[in-house]
Amino acid sequence: MMRATLLPGLSLPGLSLPGLSLPGLSLLALSLLAGCGASTPARQDPPGWAPCRAEARNDPAAASLRQQSNPANVSNQSRIEREAAEAENRALRACLQRAGIPSSGGVEAPR
Repeated sequence: MMRATLLPGLSLPGLSLPGLSLPGLSLLALSLLAGCGASTPARQDPPGWAPCRAEARNDPAAASLRQQSNPANVSNQSRIEREAAEAENRALRACLQRAGIPSSGGVEAPR
């Protein structure tokens, strides 16, 4: 039976990684684990925002803009998505105001 040796190279039964030392193996293992880490969780809306968020997603102005999108033209697609997101945001703010729910922030997004 083969013995595992860690220096100068790593030798395990059935595995040969010449030139890989213990610090190198540790760095490799940490890199692999870091790649498996979960990203930050999605931001949760405050209570009462869900109906307004749904209404904003179905906003006719945003839907009309998205229908004008031309997949063959990247700059057109970017502009349409930006304008549709702005229309959706306006619809969300209007719904929150009608419902008497304070919106987050306090500064209007720059245009």
